Amino acid sequence: MLQTISTHRPSLAPTVPKIKVIKIDADKVKLVIGKGGETIDKIIEETGVKIDFEDDGTCYITDRSDAAIERTIEIIMSIVYVPKVGDSFTGTVTRVEAYGAFVQYAPGKI
Repeated sequence: MLQTISTHRPSLAPTVPKIKVIKIDADKVKLVIGKGGETIDKIIEETGVKIDFEDDGTCYITDRSDAAIERTIEIIMSIVYVPKVGDSFTGTVTRVEAYGAFVQYAPGKI
């Protein structure tokens, strides 16, 4: 075998399907799926990936494109993101009231 190939390939061929597994809070899966599957359908439409969830919050993302998989992970993580004290982020002020401002820190999150 060493005569045919002396070492492993540094990366998979672009046509090989790839899978990434991420874990989110099981209670947040319904946020990613959305009402009637709207949210997950939009993610799949935008990125073209296949997404499967387990009951424990394990998410399997499959596609041939690493970029599509990474974009999907970014979208999912922005949906389930919960800000913590000390976190910094860029947001858009959506409304100003006498008692404070409403800032959108992630899509659909105010």
